[in-house]
Amino acid sequence: QEPIVGAGRVRREVRRCQRASEEQGRSARSYTLMFGESVRLQREMIYRMRNQILEHPVTDPRYYLAVERSLILDFLEEGQDAKSVIRYVLDNINYNPEFLPDETQLRTELDVIKYLMRETNLELKRKLALLDTNARRERFFQLMTLKAIDEAWMEQVDYLQQLRKTMAGRKYTLRNVAYEYHLESYEASRQMQKKIRVGMMRNILLGEIVFNKDDGMQVVLP
Repeated sequence: QEPIVGAGRVRREVRRCQRASEEQGRSARSYTLMFGESVRLQREMIYRMRNQILEHPVTDPRYYLAVERSLILDFLEEGQDAKSVIRYVLDNINYNPEFLPDETQLRTELDVIKYLMRETNLELKRKLALLDTNARRERFFQLMTLKAIDEAWMEQVDYLQQLRKTMAGRKYTLRNVAYEYHLESYEASRQMQKKIRVGMMRNILLGEIVFNKDDGMQVVLP
């Protein structure tokens, strides 16, 4: 005959299960709050960026040249050959560049920077020549930037949701989960901001401006 478990032992086991269940519930609520706070902060950053663009659009070409220069420097950090430099032009600046250099013309990093900035400046001037009023310039730069922001944010939301699922499945204490999540979330936020700059410049440089019969402006995005 099987031994009968005493009532005291049963009560202790019930209390233990209750405590474990309550702890799991607290952890789940803490995870939800932590993940939600991270998304909220990044969403507010995106709203601030959009509002800034809508209220104070930048039309000074020097600003966009400076942004592209910073992206070029990032591109060159890993070291690039002539083939990858030309690929960068085709993917980010101009589908049909007037001049394609060979390796002898891109011997140094300074040569590459000068070439890429020259192509950027030429393409930006072509765009500005088509945008013959300040209102059109404002609208163009607004649209190209907002499109980049929205696309980067949608990707970020998807990533954060996947990150949440991944972190929830790992065997961490709540403290370690918070640390790892905020670390990865911060890095993802940095990458998102770079994607916005890359997308903005691609839209501006590769976007095709067309005018309809009523002189309305449209942009075919890359």
